[in-house]
Amino acid sequence: MDTSKKLIIGIALVVVVLALPFLGQFGNRPTASAPAPVRRKTVPPPIARQRAPVVRAPVHIPPSAPVGVIENAYRNRTRNLPVTGTGTVSRILSDDNKGSRHQRFIVRLSSGHTILIAHNIDIAPRVNSIREGGRIIFSGVYEWNDKGGVVHWTHHDSSRRHTGGYLQYSGSTYQ
Repeated sequence: MDTSKKLIIGIALVVVVLALPFLGQFGNRPTASAPAPVRRKTVPPPIARQRAPVVRAPVHIPPSAPVGVIENAYRNRTRNLPVTGTGTVSRILSDDNKGSRHQRFIVRLSSGHTILIAHNIDIAPRVNSIREGGRIIFSGVYEWNDKGGVVHWTHHDSSRRHTGGYLQYSGSTYQ
């Protein structure tokens, strides 16, 4: 299989993974001839204890993944955009300890654009082995700021209300 076919398959997989949470919203709509279904309010059972995070198989993103999504989001001041990508750790910053604690570092994309990764270490494990110059795969939510943007939600969501993200570094997945 040549490189262009691999790239197309990789892009298609990313699109499918990002679209999965939205697919259920379009089925089972009432028609004009059928009465609307009765919706009953359901109360979730009380949470006895926090569940262990769901561990997913690592997602492989080709090193030649398309660039431009984050750059376009930056130009358009986009917020709350699910993103997945790769980059090189260009700077490790001190932790943000205000509120939820976050491990912070700057990632340079292949386009030269830089983003801040804010990884919640109260929810997910810290990436202790991270080093400047290391390649990282990230999946989370992009939020615009004037410095290039920040990607957060790089962890699981124990309440299962949000699509979880992850970091992959040096053969390990952190979520």
